[in-house]
Amino acid sequence: MSSPLVIVVASLATAILAGLFRNQRTASSFIAASGAALLAVFILFVPLDEATSVLGLSLRFDSQWVVLGRVLYLGQAIRPMIGFLYLAGLYLFSGSWLVVQNRFFPSIAVLMLMTVAGSIMVEPFLFASAFIGLAAMGSVLLLVSQDNPQSGGAIRLMVLYTFAMLAILLSGWMIETGSGIGTSSNGGVSAATVLSFGFAILMAIPPFHIWLTAGVQESNNFIVAFVTIILQSAGFFFLLRFLDTFSWLREDPIFHTGLRVISVGTMFLASLWALSSKDLRKVFAYAIVADMGVILLALSRGSSTGARIALALFGARIFGIAVLALGLCVIRTRAGEWRGAGRRQPIAALSILVSLLSLAGFPLTAGFPGRWALLSLNYSQDLYILITLLSTMILFALLVLRWATILFDPTQDEERNPRITSLRLYLLFGIASLI
Repeated sequence: MSSPLVIVVASLATAILAGLFRNQRTASSFIAASGAALLAVFILFVPLDEATSVLGLSLRFDSQWVVLGRVLYLGQAIRPMIGFLYLAGLYLFSGSWLVVQNRFFPSIAVLMLMTVAGSIMVEPFLFASAFIGLAAMGSVLLLVSQDNPQSGGAIRLMVLYTFAMLAILLSGWMIETGSGIGTSSNGGVSAATVLSFGFAILMAIPPFHIWLTAGVQESNNFIVAFVTIILQSAGFFFLLRFLDTFSWLREDPIFHTGLRVISVGTMFLASLWALSSKDLRKVFAYAIVADMGVILLALSRGSSTGARIALALFGARIFGIAVLALGLCVIRTRAGEWRGAGRRQPIAALSILVSLLSLAGFPLTAGFPGRWALLSLNYSQDLYILITLLSTMILFALLVLRWATILFDPTQDEERNPRITSLRLYLLFGIASLI
């Protein structure tokens, strides 16, 4: 039995079953979370290419599945990536029933996990762009719903991802034909430039973050969080596989220098935009953008240490983004305007502030260890990088203080809203996971 086939069939079955219970939000979310959990266990722990005993039966799961002339390969190097995707899905599905009104979210979201997993497994891996394009289409179906019938963010996302797919396919053609590498250094620069354009879109690097800032204002923030996590995971893991496959790009100092400049610019711009924003939802978007800049900065080191730091930062951000999105949904639906919302929904407001601190890398939060490891690296010749990284952390900490005074404004009357125990417990669990 082929393990990629098991992943596809199990994901489809989970999506169909969740769709059948779409009118029961709790049951649908529970089905999606259970399916994601079982698939994560299978992906991470089941032995491949060898016989194993299950309930007295001898089974063998092959790591390859050939379909339509292409190979889906669940290798040891990519099993943690796909397992990470389904674990992220488990965490998000478990809280989606509290705030997400789109009844098709669990089923479509599981299908998105499956397509992104396919983008990681497919060989040759340049065909991953087609799978990522399918995931982007699923994102549009989530961002546009009956409750949010008009979403400029969804339109921008689809347009930008179309250009990203074209850029990646063009760079792949340049590499395959030899015009992107070979003996010509100019050719290598050309392929890397086209490729960088595609990856910048996939990871929402300015100015290609415009779909995100529009989406947080027009769509359910928890759905935006899921879409952002999954699509950026697809782009990030795709980039890691690209660097692992092509040594000429991995060892090119020009590429790493350009990546450092882009990451520093991303952190700087996102911090300034967040400070000037009067909408907490846009601050949420800019915090995501700035955090991705820090991850790319770690990756620009061009070493195994930098790659490990980038992976650690990428894993920690899942909790911050999910808890922050949940808190925003609660505030918008139950407290109304921002000013004084903390007095009406204190736990939701606290979850927002702690999540922002985590995404900023503040000490004693989940985002700090990765930044501390990054700060510990040698930047004696690039002091501007060190200054920008520290400035970003300080600016977002000041931003949290500013929004704390707004959310807990003592001049506003405290209104007693009905307290939902399950929602409060999930928020408290989210806060605990960030500390």
